[in-house]
Amino acid sequence: MIAYAFLTISVAGVGAVAYYVAPAGRGAHRYVEPRSRLRAEAARHAAAAEEATSKLVGLAVEFDAVSVERDDLEAALDKAGRRIDELEEQVRDRDQLREANTALEAALANARKVSQLPPHGDTQPPSVDVIPLHRAPFASSTPGGGA
Repeated sequence: MIAYAFLTISVAGVGAVAYYVAPAGRGAHRYVEPRSRLRAEAARHAAAAEEATSKLVGLAVEFDAVSVERDDLEAALDKAGRRIDELEEQVRDRDQLREANTALEAALANARKVSQLPPHGDTQPPSVDVIPLHRAPFASSTPGGGA
């Protein structure tokens, strides 16, 4: 009889442990989620995955279009850089030509320079005595027929 009492106590103890240790605290049986809920959740996840896939494909197509546009813009930028280099070279050539033209214009202006002649009295240096020709010591006769 004591054996039956110990057996009953041990079975009750095992039952209590199974009740408190089992999932969701519901005892020895396992908690099962309904299949309809699992199917609905799987369908939601599949729809989300399909939507994400379509967005990813759309972004890949857009990325390809943007990459082509970027390549075109890079080519245009390179072409513009080369054109800028050509124009800078032309500007340097123009500046050199402008300097040469200015120097030539200055030389031409100096060559064409017309200066005022000094007045009649300032033509002889001050140390030279200017006398009329008929009073000159080497004159043999006076102008106008005098002997």
